[in-house]
Amino acid sequence: MKIAVLLLSFAVASAATLTASASDPKKATPHDYELADGIVVLLDVPDGWTGGVADKANQRVPSILFASAADPRFQVLVSVAPLTDAQQVEGGVKRDADRFAPQSVEGKAPLRSLRAAPGQGWYFKVTDKQYADPRSVVPAGEFKYLAQGAVIKGPMTLLFSFLTNDDSREVEAAALKMIRKAGVRQDGGST
Repeated sequence: MKIAVLLLSFAVASAATLTASASDPKKATPHDYELADGIVVLLDVPDGWTGGVADKANQRVPSILFASAADPRFQVLVSVAPLTDAQQVEGGVKRDADRFAPQSVEGKAPLRSLRAAPGQGWYFKVTDKQYADPRSVVPAGEFKYLAQGAVIKGPMTLLFSFLTNDDSREVEAAALKMIRKAGVRQDGGST
């Protein structure tokens, strides 16, 4: 799966350069990321991950990209969209799941429920079948495993993609925990 994965069919701008320190990914530190149009995303980021906000001037969808220099086999992308209708959000995740299913090892991508505090969401997981052979080499900028979805947070929806090359349950667990606890604030309001 290429990093240019479309989140709920939205295009995303390129991300900032990332650096990281070697820390414990089981611990997290609160960070606020100011995006375009006064949107602030509040995230408890696992130690060892750093995030860069995509170029605000060129953002079609405000986005943050997380990675780790210590573990270049994963990237986590978080974006924000002004969607709050649960049926619309779930339908968008389902359409993306259906789009990725044919090119996956699984051949299907059932939705999983995601309970957040506060918020409701859905996601799916797939394995890129072009890299099913364990001897396959995944080119730079592409990933074998994808977990993607969305969670409604007050007046906004967080869209996310977790991309890995080693079926890392640790990365997925840390990213899901970060998304579940996330907050979104706009123009001085909070959620």
